[in-house]
Amino acid sequence: MNALYVFTFLPISLFGFLLWSAVRKEVHYTNRQRPLFFSLFIFTLVGLLQLPLVFGREIYSSVAESNVLLAVLFLFLVSFLLLEYSIHVERIRRSAYLKAFQKRLRLSVLGQYLMLVMVLAAIGLRVANMLSSTRPAESYWMSTIAAGVFVLLYGFVLMFTTFGVYSFREGIIRVRHYTYFLQLVVGVFMTLVYAISSPAAQVPFFVLIILTVTYVVRLFLEYYHYRNLHLTQQIDHLTVGERERTDIINRAITTPLAEDLLMIKDMIEKTMSSFKEAVVTPNTQVTGIVLFRRKGNKLIVDSPEMVFGYATPFALVANIRRATTEQLRRTVSGQVFDLDALVRKAEPDLARYGELQLKRLIDTKSAVRAEELPEVYRTEHRLVLLMPIINSDEISGVAVVYKDGFDQLYPEEQRGLEDLLENLNVVFSIMRGKEIQRERDRLQGEMEIARQIQTSIVPKSLEMPGYDAACTMITATEVGGDIFDFIRFGARHYIAVGDVAGHGLPAGIMALIEMAAMQSAIATMKKAGAELRISGIYDVVNEVLCEINRNRIGSDKFMTGNVFSEENGTFTYAGTHLIALLYRAAENRVEQLTGTINRTAYLGISEFINSRESEGTFTTAAGDVLMLYTDGVIEAMNGEEQLFGVDRLAEAFAEHAAGSSAEIIESVTREVFRFAEHGDCAKHAGHLADDVSLVVLKRL
Repeated sequence: MNALYVFTFLPISLFGFLLWSAVRKEVHYTNRQRPLFFSLFIFTLVGLLQLPLVFGREIYSSVAESNVLLAVLFLFLVSFLLLEYSIHVERIRRSAYLKAFQKRLRLSVLGQYLMLVMVLAAIGLRVANMLSSTRPAESYWMSTIAAGVFVLLYGFVLMFTTFGVYSFREGIIRVRHYTYFLQLVVGVFMTLVYAISSPAAQVPFFVLIILTVTYVVRLFLEYYHYRNLHLTQQIDHLTVGERERTDIINRAITTPLAEDLLMIKDMIEKTMSSFKEAVVTPNTQVTGIVLFRRKGNKLIVDSPEMVFGYATPFALVANIRRATTEQLRRTVSGQVFDLDALVRKAEPDLARYGELQLKRLIDTKSAVRAEELPEVYRTEHRLVLLMPIINSDEISGVAVVYKDGFDQLYPEEQRGLEDLLENLNVVFSIMRGKEIQRERDRLQGEMEIARQIQTSIVPKSLEMPGYDAACTMITATEVGGDIFDFIRFGARHYIAVGDVAGHGLPAGIMALIEMAAMQSAIATMKKAGAELRISGIYDVVNEVLCEINRNRIGSDKFMTGNVFSEENGTFTYAGTHLIALLYRAAENRVEQLTGTINRTAYLGISEFINSRESEGTFTTAAGDVLMLYTDGVIEAMNGEEQLFGVDRLAEAFAEHAAGSSAEIIESVTREVFRFAEHGDCAKHAGHLADDVSLVVLKRL
């Protein structure tokens, strides 16, 4: 039985070192590794010292054997002490009792050192008596009793100082007193045995078995059972957290923005209530939280309701103790921080409190502690901690945590705040999405109005004597810069077509200015009874665009366009836009009028251009058809990213030229949409990527 007991030290030690190897890889076991290792090492040494007592008692003399037993008992006590220290040190370091623990530990170690010196002195006296042939037997027995008594006293000192070291309020650490009582009982028994027994007495291994079993049970429970239980709790915690976030998402998606703030308030109040339940010392709990949310490039507090408990602002407040909680809440909620300004500034240029901590938080994207509080706040707070809320590597908010009675977060508080920040990140993301959608809806409403204006001011139909005329504008998803117009001046007809570079409201505004300038130029000609060259009209429109769109509005947009005049089948034109297409009925072919492009500068760039060199002319006969278009037609793209192009447009034009102008437009647009069905139309929900404008004039 004794041999079996001694050999169990090897598998127990192996099991212990395997546990040590596993826990040393885990971050939250950082401070436990070294004391656990030394505890296992001493435990293994205890087993090695007992081997000769079982298999080779002749190695030791009777006195040496008793001294070895005393050493085994002493090492057992030290091993237990180190095991307990490794179990509790991590939680104590994160509690409010670290300094008190360190003070108690120093006193305990000092007392144990003094007792150890006396134990060694007594054992040394006993050995000296054993080796001396002149000393009487009474002296030997007195030294034996003294050694036993000192070991017993050491055990008492060790037990009671250990009790003192770990005497915290319930909930701070998991104290198990049975280990100390068993060690004390064994110590008393062993001391009595060796104080009253003869040197040749049999070693009572059963008491050592009790200590070994106690050590193994304590090691197994703390480093295997409770560790696995903790992992299970973590998994359950993650599962509950995911369920909570799913509920938050479902709730936040369907609620208006105003109710989101109430949801956030409930979340933070629930978290602070959980702190009160988890932390056993009320005066060291979290006492306040302020929640900043990013809105654009500003950090704001949405409302005074986002200030919880007792919190102070990132600014010096005179007579802070006289300020009421409500006054502080209003002051804190009025704070706004410009993130761009904080990023640009160097740390020496920032205020030493508040802005400096936010700057460091932005740079590191990790929690930042306000190390040096202003003098006025040092009696108010022990801890001011800024914790970032991160979404896709971007700061979406900041939670400022205040503590009045302790300068650290408990593990329960740390986990609770981490869960809170994850949930807040979800809510903030949904709130930002709602704000973006609300702004998008507003802009889309305005863009829809602009689109309606754009489509309503262009002619719905064209009436030109001697021609079958038709026109259309098919808008894309955004307001574009397409424009066309028709103005009659006596027997002459003026037609303009153009396209502003880009999309959106600025492009639409420039197109409207171009139309107004064109109308004004023709109206002025009517009033003055004079007529400008076609290039002169183009130049007038250009000067108006340069003055209003470029100089006054400050836009860098430019515009391509052509101005045509028609009289008795003869067309003159100026400007630079796209290749106009002319179907010659007599020849059954489509002619590309390349003179309409690249002959002068674009509109709106420079007022010093002279477009006379861009002038050109052509005539039409009966059955001939003129097609003017914008680039949305030829730049329509299919699924293989091929453009519709001028050649395909000319083919479709020639194929349907025998029909009416309206039929030609219908057939061509149908061909364009069929071509782009798996390209632009698939990407833009059935729309083309750009506006499509067509003007078709068929000579009768």
